[in-house]
Amino acid sequence: MFFIHKKSREVRKKLNSHNFIIFIGNFKINWSIIEMEKIKSPLKIVILLGIGIFVVETAIMLVFEFVGIPSAEGSIYKPYIRVLLNSIALLILISPVLYLLYNECNKRIKYENKLRSIYEGTEEAMRIIDKDFNIIMVNSRMAEISGVPIEKQIGAKCFDVFPSDACGTGFCTLKRVLLGESVMYEEKLRKSKKGKIWTRHIAIPLKDSEGKIIGVIEAFRDITKRKRIEEKLRESEEKYRTLTEKSLTGVYIFQNGKFIFVNQKFCDIFGYSKEELIGKEFWKLVHPDHREIVKERGLKRERGEKIPEQYEIKVITKDGKTKWVEMRATQINYSSKPAVMGNLVDITEKKKAGSELRKYAEELEKTNKLKDIFIDILRHDLLNPISVIEGMSRLVLEEEDREDIRRELNLILKNVEKVKSLIERASLLGKLESKEKLEFKQIELREIINEVIEDYSQISKEKIIKIKANLPSKEIIIEANPIIREVFSNLISNAMKYSPENTTIEVGLQEKNNKILCYVKDEGTGIPDEYKKSIFERFKRIKKEGVKGSGLGLAIVKRLVELHNGRVWVEDNKPRGSIFYVELPKNQ
Repeated sequence: MFFIHKKSREVRKKLNSHNFIIFIGNFKINWSIIEMEKIKSPLKIVILLGIGIFVVETAIMLVFEFVGIPSAEGSIYKPYIRVLLNSIALLILISPVLYLLYNECNKRIKYENKLRSIYEGTEEAMRIIDKDFNIIMVNSRMAEISGVPIEKQIGAKCFDVFPSDACGTGFCTLKRVLLGESVMYEEKLRKSKKGKIWTRHIAIPLKDSEGKIIGVIEAFRDITKRKRIEEKLRESEEKYRTLTEKSLTGVYIFQNGKFIFVNQKFCDIFGYSKEELIGKEFWKLVHPDHREIVKERGLKRERGEKIPEQYEIKVITKDGKTKWVEMRATQINYSSKPAVMGNLVDITEKKKAGSELRKYAEELEKTNKLKDIFIDILRHDLLNPISVIEGMSRLVLEEEDREDIRRELNLILKNVEKVKSLIERASLLGKLESKEKLEFKQIELREIINEVIEDYSQISKEKIIKIKANLPSKEIIIEANPIIREVFSNLISNAMKYSPENTTIEVGLQEKNNKILCYVKDEGTGIPDEYKKSIFERFKRIKKEGVKGSGLGLAIVKRLVELHNGRVWVEDNKPRGSIFYVELPKNQ
């Protein structure tokens, strides 16, 4: 209460009886909430003004008492004036308190609205739970994830709405939070309208102004998509790891020059265990002959520099043996840092086989040379006695008059020519089969064909066979070896053997893009389909009465065409006969 003066007890009693003084009574103000020292000077003036009015009113009442002015009972206005003045003074006195209370409430409302805006606007699903596990506050995101409307969640138990697998098991995390612990973890398969989902869960204690725990604030985030991606990534990694471990090639990853991963095949190649290789510098496995260049390239590749991706090197195994490996490597990111991933194959046996193959090739080349020498010797040794026989037969023929002896001598000379032809052809085919390539130069093909036709003009007259040339008027230049002449000679010779009298052999030449197509048509008996491929093999020929031959002509044709990167085949010539085609490239 406010005190007027310590010595005026009687006045104080009278004022009390007339209710002139204002009693605060037991009205208490929480000064921790309303801080009076924050009142600004205008409010101080209002307070002083209220105190002043109260003092003036009290002074007037004292004057009335001592001067003898009639009391309040004798006047109808004075009590009302006193009440009015007391009310004004009271209002003025409590107005700062009311103002501060209003201002404080307004701030709190604004702050609460701001918090609610953040609470509702966050991507996190949030709820507040009291100490009895009752839900007292929920945001809209929580209702969306759980599938339960807000009004049905308020007042419900937390384990009845959006429960976790731990609810009811004695491992409830909220009990730990109510004891003062803050937790953050990923909760597995919380139930919702979508079925089961993964959430990231954060829970912290809710405290009052005195620091006592009165509940729990929970925040959830749906991480189902992330978990599915992680699961797929784990499956992919497991598949890759399985594939890598079962790979027939050695797979490795090194970072900062040291192995951080090797598969079992890599260990098998070098004879080390995985534990022995992890952390080992990669270049220590390389043979001294190649160690420096491999180290330099490996470190450059790890820095991202461009170097050859594949090469063959020598390596050293754990037991000191030397092996050859073929390796391929590339830069990758491993744990957000540059690294090198590669694979290698043990090619030691391949290298040995290659070395043996080279030796065999060298020996084969020597053998081919010996074969050519042998063919030349054989040709020379066979032709020499045949030439003697031919010479002696011709001498006797010139001097002999008897018809029967001359007939026998002509038969000998005819067979001598056949033997000579057979030896020459066999010698030519033997040399062709040992060759891998020929030397080429530009040749006018039309001129060669005309020369071959001229060579067979006398024979064609004797057999009454016409040779028709269907050649273009312009020159046909190709890259070939002069021995290509044998192709057309053998084809025309073969056609004349199988053509009856009074028929025509047509030799043609056509230019198609970058290729030349030559053909030789005859009107003979033709070639059955089952023989159209085999006739190009050695000593394979169609048997015909009265036709003699070695069976080497078409084999020579095929080999010569192959050496010119061309092809040869035979087709039927309607209505009868055969057509032999030769296709050659213009440029080799």
